[in-house]
Amino acid sequence: MKKATWAASFLLLGALLSGGCAKKQDKHADSAHSAQAARSGMVIHDRDLAQLVSLPAAKSNKPTRIKKIFSATNGVTTYSGNKQKLPFKNYLVPVDWQELQAKDQESVFKMSPTSIGDGLFDLYFLDAYDGSPLDDGKIYSGKKLDKLMEENGNQFTAKTTTMIKKQKWHVGYQHISKKKMVNITFYRVENTGSFSDSTIVVTYSMPEAAIKKDRKQVQKNIAQVKTVIASISKTRNAS
Repeated sequence: MKKATWAASFLLLGALLSGGCAKKQDKHADSAHSAQAARSGMVIHDRDLAQLVSLPAAKSNKPTRIKKIFSATNGVTTYSGNKQKLPFKNYLVPVDWQELQAKDQESVFKMSPTSIGDGLFDLYFLDAYDGSPLDDGKIYSGKKLDKLMEENGNQFTAKTTTMIKKQKWHVGYQHISKKKMVNITFYRVENTGSFSDSTIVVTYSMPEAAIKKDRKQVQKNIAQVKTVIASISKTRNAS
């Protein structure tokens, strides 16, 4: 199972959001700040999260560029002759988003700034199978999917679902008080029968003050994130 590597990202994003995204947060440290979150008014309930992600993917005439990211392999390596075939997906991002990291199965962008400050878009892939698909491994679902997300640092205090391009996505909310930031994470497990099926994870990170300052703008930013999510292609194999 691939877990996202964040050492380099912390260095890149530290100045931007007091330490950047936090996929590898310590569970106990994060739990210790739950009371502080309640006092600060940063507690979001399921219904609040559903409202935040309620806008459809935004329609935009902004120019975009095509980016490529490698899909999960689920521990299965395929070859064409002597050459390894690496499955990948394409997706579209606005040209004014600044790429901060592009590495294997993870890409991080600084989004164009809005009235609520800077935001980060983080796309990464985890395996879709619990165990090898060559040995009757099963697609992650239910509590096992919850555990997969937790093992990769996603300690959600609110959850909901939303539809993007006629596909159902799970959504989780995480307040990281130590870094004064909020993560809203979209995730979906592919189940096409392919060895390269992935658990697709997209996190929108913002300063915690954004939630208090202007929730309507937060909704608009999330709609932009949904637009990029909708552009993620089916897995393709390198020739």
